[in-house]
This record gives sequence, structure tokens and C-alpha cells, in this order.
Amino acid sequence: MKIADIIQAVIMLTGIVTICFTIYQFVRQLRLSLFEKYTARYQHIMEIMPEYVLKGNPLPEENNENAICAIRLYIDLCSEEFYLYQHKYLDEAVWKEWKEGMKNMFNKSSVQSVFEDKYQKDYKDFAAFIVKELTNK
Repeated sequence: MKIADIIQAVIMLTGIVTICFTIYQFVRQLRLSLFEKYTARYQHIMEIMPEYVLKGNPLPEENNENAICAIRLYIDLCSEEFYLYQHKYLDEAVWKEWKEGMKNMFNKSSVQSVFEDKYQKDYKDFAAFIVKELTNK
């Protein structure tokens, strides 16, 4: 009986380890997929972002609709990333890197003007984070 009990325990332990490893791999794959999707969105936004925004110049008085659209897409992306971080869907290392990129963009005058115009009223927690953590105000 003892050998049978040992074999049964080994089989059971092997099953538990296999299940744990499978769950670990699944969660890792989900995080990688999430990272890839957000990176692709970021790359698309940077492709359509006007050069003068990236250089930190203010929005021109006229013909700024494309820039405002790109900036809003960027701010929405950042607010989603902030949500993911708050709810522990992001690794600390990924968040740290993304946060540094946000800090760079949110200190550009054109991004600040679009952000201040709409987002501070509508996204209170995110707006508080931006003002406290990322801007030089």
C-alpha cells in the first residue's frame, strides 16, 4: 500500500505542478499580448502625431484638428494604461517605462493645452496623477 500511496502522491503533485505552470504561462502570454497591443497603438499614434507636437511647440491657431485628434488618442491611451496599472494588470517595469514616456509628452505645451481643455474635468483620478506625477507644475 505504501508504494501505491507514494505513486499516487507523485502523480497528484505532478498534476498540480503542471496546472500551476500552465496558468503561469497563460498569464504571461496574456500580459505579452496586452503589451504588444498597446505598443502597436502607441506606434500608430506617434506616426500620425505632427512633428511640431513632438518638438514641444504649441498648437497653431488654425489647422490643428489632426494634432488635437492625435493628442486625444495619446491621452486616451495613457488613461487606459493608468487604469491597467491601478488594477495591477501591468508589471512595474513596464509601467515605469511607460510613465517616463508620458512624462516627456505631458510636458509639451500642445499636449498640456489639449489635456487641460477637456481631460481634467472628465478623468479626475488620471488628471490628478498627471498633474502630481508627470508635469513640471
